[in-house]
Amino acid sequence: MLISQARMSSTTKISMLDKWRMAPLWLILMFVLQFEGISGDTVKLYHTPGHDAVLPCHILSSATSTCSTITWFYNSAATKVVADGIVKNDLVRAARLRLDKGCNLFIDSITAEDAGLYVCRKGRATMLDTNVVLSVLTISPSPPDRSGAEVALKCSLLGRTGHRGCGDKRLLWVDEAGTVLSGDGVRSEDTVGGCVSILTVNSGHGRRYTCRLVDESNGNNVQIQADHTLVVTDPPYVAIGAAVGVAVFLLVVTAAAGLIKCRKRTKETDGGERPTKPHDDPEDNLTYITVSHVNQGASAVKLVKEVENVTYSTIKTPVTTDAWYVSIP
Repeated sequence: MLISQARMSSTTKISMLDKWRMAPLWLILMFVLQFEGISGDTVKLYHTPGHDAVLPCHILSSATSTCSTITWFYNSAATKVVADGIVKNDLVRAARLRLDKGCNLFIDSITAEDAGLYVCRKGRATMLDTNVVLSVLTISPSPPDRSGAEVALKCSLLGRTGHRGCGDKRLLWVDEAGTVLSGDGVRSEDTVGGCVSILTVNSGHGRRYTCRLVDESNGNNVQIQADHTLVVTDPPYVAIGAAVGVAVFLLVVTAAAGLIKCRKRTKETDGGERPTKPHDDPEDNLTYITVSHVNQGASAVKLVKEVENVTYSTIKTPVTTDAWYVSIP
């Protein structure tokens, strides 16, 4: 009897001990289930530059009517974009950030620099955080090569800082017909915070290429895409040559016009009348009078001699009045 009671007491102690050991496991499981039920999985958003993004905050209860206890972090706990429900004014992009009544974060006209991890937190309760990864898809063309025959298009997905690659996502290139491009002209690589795909194609004005982010785990479902239309410009040396040619042409035309004008002036000077005396020349106001005295009784021979021996005198007034010239025999 004593042995049976001892065994029962021992069994009871072991059972109680096992329960105490199992308690922490139940608490952990309950905490995980509660966390998943409130915050859920990390929200992933995909955008292209220029669009507006809305980052949701799922921790605000219906009983709470203010965002004064809400803080938004960017990439780390040391960087705040919103503190106590107010956007930080010292941020370069502060004018593009705002909160709505639900404490959701709005980002206007996003850029590649906006990509990263955002965390919405209420007070100091980290277990209720809402994590939002904003990824931005961009396309940037490289300058054409010297021959102008090829151009490289770089498609980049920028997302969570500190993570390498795009996980189960990958970038694909398609042409205008929707055909997937592959081969030597396509090169892909993982980068810190995302992934990159570079497409090298023959330059052709007006040709459009599309970069797509697909989810390989979900039948290559397209998450987001961006288009780029080629605009071919002349190589730099062609533009310089054209500019030099135009400058030389203008110089030649200017020189020719000046030469023609100079020749025309020379012809007008050679074929024109000589310049006359000014109208205010005192000589213009002179009046000439000839007075001849002939001896009626003299012979013809004598008359000729007397006429040949006539002496002329000129009288000129100092003013502009008419002058009289008198010939006195």
